[in-house]
Amino acid sequence: MGGWRRYYRIADCVLAIEGMDSALCRWAESLYPCAQCAAAEPQRIFRVEKAKGRYYWSEGASEVAVARDWAELFAAAEWRLTRALMEGLPALYQLHAGVVAMNGRALVLCGQSGAGKTSLTIGLALRGAAIY
Repeated sequence: MGGWRRYYRIADCVLAIEGMDSALCRWAESLYPCAQCAAAEPQRIFRVEKAKGRYYWSEGASEVAVARDWAELFAAAEWRLTRALMEGLPALYQLHAGVVAMNGRALVLCGQSGAGKTSLTIGLALRGAAIY
C-alpha cells in the first residue's frame, strides 16, 4: 500500500500531513477542509500512524503526541496544526475558539480553555459539520 500526503495552506504557510493508512487519510481529509490546498512545498510535515492500538503523531524524528482514540488524535492534531500555522504567519490575532460550518452557516465556539469547545466541535463534525 502506498503512502499519502495532504496539504493545508493559510496565507503563505503550508503544512502537510502524511501517512500510510487509508483510514487515517480520510481522517486527514476531514481536518480544516477550507485550508486544504494542492501540492505545495510545506514548511512543516507531520506524520500520523496507527500501531499497537494507538495513534502516533510525529514531526520529523520527534514523536509529538500519542492518542488512544479518534477524539484524542483530533485534539492533538488540531492543537499542533493550529500552533504550526500560527508560527508560520507573520502576524496574527489569536482567538481561542473552535469553528465549524453547518447548514450554510459558520459557528464560532469561543470560550476559555476547558470549556468544551473541542468536544462540541468533534460532536458537530460527527454530525456532518465541516471543521475550520
